[in-house]
This record gives sequence, C-alpha cells and structure tokens, in this order.
Amino acid sequence: PLKWAYNNELLSVDLSRGWVMYKCQYKKRVILTMEMARNVFRVDWGNDMARLASMLSMCTGMRCGEILALTADELGDNYINVRHSYNFKDGLKSTKNGEARIVYVYYPYIMEQLRKFALCNPHDTGAGFIFWGKLPDKPIDCNVFRKFFRRALVKAGMNEADAKQLTFHAWRHFYTTYMADKVNQRALMSQ
Repeated sequence: PLKWAYNNELLSVDLSRGWVMYKCQYKKRVILTMEMARNVFRVDWGNDMARLASMLSMCTGMRCGEILALTADELGDNYINVRHSYNFKDGLKSTKNGEARIVYVYYPYIMEQLRKFALCNPHDTGAGFIFWGKLPDKPIDCNVFRKFFRRALVKAGMNEADAKQLTFHAWRHFYTTYMADKVNQRALMSQ
C-alpha cells in the first residue's frame, strides 16, 4: 500500500524503499501413516479423554475446538450435530466457518464412549461438556489432548523429536488424506 501511495503521488517519499519482503518457507506437513494410527491406539494412553478425542478426530476430521465444545444434546444415534467450537480465549463460539453441520460416526464404540463421558460429568450445574474440565463452565484444556497424544506416539514407536512436531490437528490431516480417494471432494469439504 505504501508503494502504491507513492506511485500515485499520495506520498512524497517512498516509505517502502529498501524494505525486504518477508518470504515464509513452510515445513512439510507430517501425515501419520495408517500403521502408526493403528499402533497409537494399541498403547496405554494414560488418559481416556485424550484417547477418545483423538479417536473422534481421526474418524471424523473434527477440529479440537469442536470436540471441546461437544455436549450430550448434540449426540444423535450415529451422528454429532457440530454447532460450536471452544477456545479458552473466546469461550464457546460458532464453528470456524460459522455453519453447523452433521458429522456421522460409524463406530458405535465412539458414540458409546461419548455418552459415557457425558454421564460422568461431575458438574451438575455446568455447561454439560462431554470433555469436561475442572471448572463447570469450561471443558478440559486442549493441551491435555496434545500432551497425551504425543506420549502415545512415542509409546507406539515414534521418536520423541518427531512426536513433538505433531499437534492434535494432525488427526484432521490424517482424516482428509485417507478420505480423499474414498469420497468426492465436495462431500469431504462438507465434513
């Protein structure tokens, strides 16, 4: 904009002269292999909530904030009505694109576990989060998911340095990578 303003004689001095433009080089995204995904769920995680959250994201592509925001009333027979997201700065909010969506879960075990955690919520007057935390109106901290995910990766055979490169969002990348050749692009984007 400063270069444009100078060229259009809105500024008498080119304030952008001599600036070095920032050029970012992105690291290649690490996508878990199917074998590693299987192995990571064969080890003891030490935290059942983190394990279930990872399993849910792996099978649906749901974002961490969407999982944190889940309440029992959003669970159907074999689907989840994803209407909200949660982060500790903004609290409960709309999804990233502002649109609710239905996410189908074809694994009865996952749906049973989600209902179980909803029933185990110790906060009678809280928000009813499935992944409840220490305070009634807040879910568990998302860092717990990442911490136990990385520990499970190491237990499953990944070296610690590589495990530290992965965040919970790696499940979303895993899901889209392995679903890309199984469904059409539009259906995948809707999920």
